[in-house]
Amino acid sequence: MMRWIVGLPRRRAAVAQEVREIAPDIPVRRGGSSNEAGIEGVAQELLGGDYVPIKAADGQYGIRGTQWMWFLVKSDLADKASPWHVNANAGFVEHEIHDL
Repeated sequence: MMRWIVGLPRRRAAVAQEVREIAPDIPVRRGGSSNEAGIEGVAQELLGGDYVPIKAADGQYGIRGTQWMWFLVKSDLADKASPWHVNANAGFVEHEIHDL
């Protein structure tokens, strides 16, 4: 079996295996780690470095709550990916929230 899932709890191992089987270019981690170190751990320890998180160059994410969403991308595509700046979507998000 895959060495990089040995020793992980069964649920984490199952998630890692499913991601590997589906092999998406950009998996999303919702309700994830609330810091870059946490998502780096997921990418390295859980996914064996096959994916890397897309991080803001300035480390600012505009998060107001505790539910983070991380986008990971296949390592060989990482140089082509960048986050959409938080402010670019701010008006749309505010509009959607207030219209609920």
